[in-house]
Amino acid sequence: MEQQLLSVYETLVSLCRPGQSLSDLDREAREAIAAVGYPGQPTHPLCHGVGARAHEPPYAHQAGGGEIAEGMVLAIEPGIYWEGGGGLRVEDNFLVTADGPEKLSSFPDGIVRAG
Repeated sequence: MEQQLLSVYETLVSLCRPGQSLSDLDREAREAIAAVGYPGQPTHPLCHGVGARAHEPPYAHQAGGGEIAEGMVLAIEPGIYWEGGGGLRVEDNFLVTADGPEKLSSFPDGIVRAG
């Protein structure tokens, strides 16, 4: 599940470029999640703005509009969950530059084991 989710996450990150449609971003991410065996997931936004609050517009949603612009800070946070509770989510904040997304944290992605 971890590798499947990281694959979806990498797809989302690669699509976060100026001019990218937010609705297409959401649609492609959900298709990638369905392709690894988790259709209809997740119920939360997969990408949203970060600024004065932790969760704020723009929200990537296939029913919405708008596009990614240079200078935006976006949280990319896909998740995969199994029935009955539990699952995984990867989340990082990115600055959108003309050359693509720049991760704002050096912390490694994936499961980190302590000790």
